[in-house]
Amino acid sequence: MRDKHMALVKALMKQPGWTTARQLALQLQVSDRSVKNYIGEINYQEENLIEASKSGYRIDKERAKEILGRQTEHLPETQAERINYIIAELLTGGTDEGIDLFDVGEDIFVSYETLRKDMVKVRKKVKEYGLFASVSNSTVRLEGKELDKRKLLSAILYDEFDKNIVSLDLVQRAFPDFELEALQDIILTECKKNHYYVNDYAMLNLILDLAISMERIRRDCTFRTHVPENREFGRQETEMIGRIAKRIEEVFDIRIAGMELQELTALILSHLMQVDVNTLDREKVSTFVPPGSMAIVNRVLEYLNENYFIDTGDEEFVVKFAVHINNLLLRLENAYAAKNPLTDHIKKTCPLIFDCAVGAANCLNQMTGYRIDEDEIAYLALHIGGNLENYKQKEKTGCILLFPQYYDMSDIMVKKIRQEFSDSLLIQAVVTKPSELEHIKRADLIISTVDLSFGKWEHVVNVNPFLRTGDMEKIREKLREIRQEKKRRQLEDALMYMTSPELFSRNPPCTSQEQALAYMIHEMEMQGYVGSSFMEEVREREIHSTTAFGRLAVPHALELNAYKTGIYIMLSERPVEWEGNQINLILLFAINREDRVMFHEVFDNLIVLLLEHENMDLVLHSKSYPEFIDAILSCK
Repeated sequence: MRDKHMALVKALMKQPGWTTARQLALQLQVSDRSVKNYIGEINYQEENLIEASKSGYRIDKERAKEILGRQTEHLPETQAERINYIIAELLTGGTDEGIDLFDVGEDIFVSYETLRKDMVKVRKKVKEYGLFASVSNSTVRLEGKELDKRKLLSAILYDEFDKNIVSLDLVQRAFPDFELEALQDIILTECKKNHYYVNDYAMLNLILDLAISMERIRRDCTFRTHVPENREFGRQETEMIGRIAKRIEEVFDIRIAGMELQELTALILSHLMQVDVNTLDREKVSTFVPPGSMAIVNRVLEYLNENYFIDTGDEEFVVKFAVHINNLLLRLENAYAAKNPLTDHIKKTCPLIFDCAVGAANCLNQMTGYRIDEDEIAYLALHIGGNLENYKQKEKTGCILLFPQYYDMSDIMVKKIRQEFSDSLLIQAVVTKPSELEHIKRADLIISTVDLSFGKWEHVVNVNPFLRTGDMEKIREKLREIRQEKKRRQLEDALMYMTSPELFSRNPPCTSQEQALAYMIHEMEMQGYVGSSFMEEVREREIHSTTAFGRLAVPHALELNAYKTGIYIMLSERPVEWEGNQINLILLFAINREDRVMFHEVFDNLIVLLLEHENMDLVLHSKSYPEFIDAILSCK
């Protein structure tokens, strides 16, 4: 049973007798038609639960109580869930008069005293959005700008969606009164007519924001008191949004006028592109992206090239990146942010790419004054990722092919191998006798069609001359093994270079993020690794996005300007409080620009390695610096 059905059941349970559809509609803040639809849907699931007559509707209270008991797993149980529930009720279930905590307690089977305690954190959360939750007796009201309320509701809904892949179906369940496919069709139809384009993620964000706006308008919560600043739009855009607004009014029976129409224009245009990026090249993109925005794009590209070796000669990347930055600037100017369902996944699985995007966000912040949130940073990471991964994968595994010559069969084998492993394998030579291998100075892998004793060659794959499917899999498995060994050797070399016993401590007297950073940075400053500004630089990096990952934190500065490269290692059995995370291992990176390639390798590998619980547990048992290094290198 959906939330709206549950709300109707609860409303009927509170009634002493017959109740009209109109009375229920007013109580639930929905239309009379919605009430009748809900009742039909409820009775379809629970036959004759709600009785109808000329006097209205009446529910079988004993059966309803049993049904509600079966539905309790959908009710908020943890404090975090209750906080979101209270805020959502203030924004969707209440009116300007607010909500009553006694009623909320009855609905979710929680005591009034518990809800009063929850209000401390409710106030803290809404304050982050410039809002204030006032409590008078048992009544709670939410005060502040309408735009901020809508942003908060969007954030709450994304919290609810967090455990799922966000889809139109999921958003539809949050707004059952609106047919969101029809809303999407309205947008796409007008976009097509006016040559606007929108990607799937942007469309999903736009639909959610529009549904929130429509819900608030229907509840008469509009921009009457707090209005957005006046904006100017082109005639074509204004006319297009006017047609969209008219269709929304017709289909969804709501009124969009005045400041709501202006806000709708800003909202929709911040998600659209008036260009198909596939038709642009580097020269044409400057005709679409304004000079001011293009100057910002070029500065960010310069930063990415200098610090992360991003290929700014890659035309496809530059074009798409420039268009994305231009749209991002439009969203920032209009106070909108695109939610990204992949943020947490990108941050944990591609930490270097995400960190690269944080650096790009910092450049944008310095040039525009706008602070970029984590969701927008993750979108930057999606654009940057492919380019950075291409750079990281340039080095291929060197291979020698041993194949006794028989007509052109070796040529056929070479062709097959190159087709299958073009991105990962480089055939350095083809030899016909085992003795010829003696003249080869170095090769990562030998692929041989004859039995070959290992001898000085560590990695050998014996294959059939016709290269069956099983042979390809043996080569693929051996390549994985070689890459793993190579990564382990690189990690060992880097750790020996970047760490030392002097930069290791276990259980120092630090319980907070600030204490831990002060302790480690003081030590690094005393040993000549960093200057006096390093603490401020590390704090600045944390402001953009926390460097905490589970029980691990990897603080560092955005600028690679340390006097010399080093990693301070702090292990703490008693967790250190770090922006809501309980941290047991802190790796403080101080990087000199000359060592940035090594930083890229170590940063990515260490985080991915230590996000595995078994590996983290193994490392945390280290009692000394040598034990720590051994533990890291023994992780799988």
